[in-house]
Amino acid sequence: MSYKIYLYDTDTDCIGSGSLSSSYLQYQLEAAAGQDVAIHISSAGGSAFDAIAIYDLLKKYPGNVTTYIDALAASAASIVAMGGKKVVMSKYALLMIHKPIVGSGGNADELLKDVQMLNVVQSRLAQIYMDKTGLDGVNVNSLINAVTWLSADQALDLGFVDEVEDYTTAITNSAIIKNYTSTAPAVYQRCINKILNKISNMNIENKDLIEKTASVLDKIMNFFKKVINKPLLTKARCTTPESRTKAPRFTRMRI
Repeated sequence: MSYKIYLYDTDTDCIGSGSLSSSYLQYQLEAAAGQDVAIHISSAGGSAFDAIAIYDLLKKYPGNVTTYIDALAASAASIVAMGGKKVVMSKYALLMIHKPIVGSGGNADELLKDVQMLNVVQSRLAQIYMDKTGLDGVNVNSLINAVTWLSADQALDLGFVDEVEDYTTAITNSAIIKNYTSTAPAVYQRCINKILNKISNMNIENKDLIEKTASVLDKIMNFFKKVINKPLLTKARCTTPESRTKAPRFTRMRI
């Protein structure tokens, strides 16, 4: 069981404040004490510097860290999401990256310093995305400059996330077998259930095996139906002299 931490925006807090600050996350990670951690994210962003600090905390954490993008990981929150050893994104969620922003004023020299600082910050953010995706700086910076919104599938294709969570029930070999055997006669159900007990650890991701299982079971169930619905006629043995002179008797059998 993973230790769960929720970084969800509130009416007053975003990345960098309240329960979404780097100091609060540090407290949470200390409480987790090295056990596996699941970080659930739903945030429009916030402080770039706090996001980098949180990213650093997650990367240095001794336990396994999985980040979950539950609805939105935008701006600074997208940096936090990259901190997981594994990044999982809901099929309905969005990921957004853009250029860092600063609210400032002053003379031309002061504004030029802000520009220089923003360029340095963007280079650091871009490096985090590059480390995660394997994309080069040109591609990553073009995504940042364009203010890019990514669906789960797009984020997966580009390497920003490792898995898309779609909430559908996994199709397993055992589930297919049980669906077929539910209509089989009791005697066959008992036999097949014994087999199922021995193959209960089948690989649920093996689609080829699932298809082969379904094909074989189709043939087996068609055989069952033919046997059940078609009576077999078997000639009875003649045991007396009289019976040899009479017309042969037939016995109806069911399996």
